Amino acid sequence: VPIKTVYEGGMDKGRVDTETSFEIVRKWFWGNSGSKDIYHDPQTRKQFGVTFRLCLARLMEALIAEGKIDQATEVIALAMEHIPFEHYGYYMFVEPFLDGYYKVGDKPEARRLFKKLQRIYQERLRYYGSLSRETQYAKIEEILSDCYAYKRNIQLINANQDQDFYQKEVRTFEEDVSIFGHLIVE
Repeated sequence: VPIKTVYEGGMDKGRVDTETSFEIVRKWFWGNSGSKDIYHDPQTRKQFGVTFRLCLARLMEALIAEGKIDQATEVIALAMEHIPFEHYGYYMFVEPFLDGYYKVGDKPEARRLFKKLQRIYQERLRYYGSLSRETQYAKIEEILSDCYAYKRNIQLINANQDQDFYQKEVRTFEEDVSIFGHLIVE
């Protein structure tokens, strides 16, 4: 039966029935999705990396909002095990789980996930930094997209009041993006 739900914008597409969704997600058949020994084709990477992560992230956020921390933690574990970003890309859809780790009280895992994401962005920025300025201008959208994504992860650390870690990582971020000062206009 359709249920009227107020649309609040963004990726929020209505309410989440956490009890039903949690039971469904726990029974999903994942196959070899988390295996490093198989080829993850582009369509599968997109389907899992975007759609499945988004579903799991929305469920995790709803569970956290309801105070169901153990279940939210289980959803995060499912996402990390079966949709590891090393195989699927689409890093912006990993960000909710970084926030989720903080929200469920697992600061060490939040920091570990941040460091993995940071390495990806640093590698990409080093590559862009090795290109001529002319080529950098041609790839400005990609460069800025990675800079802003990296910055969003830093902001998640700050929003979750992990201040010592934030202070250290914001300085690292500033160093990493400083080579693109000619591209970034504040």
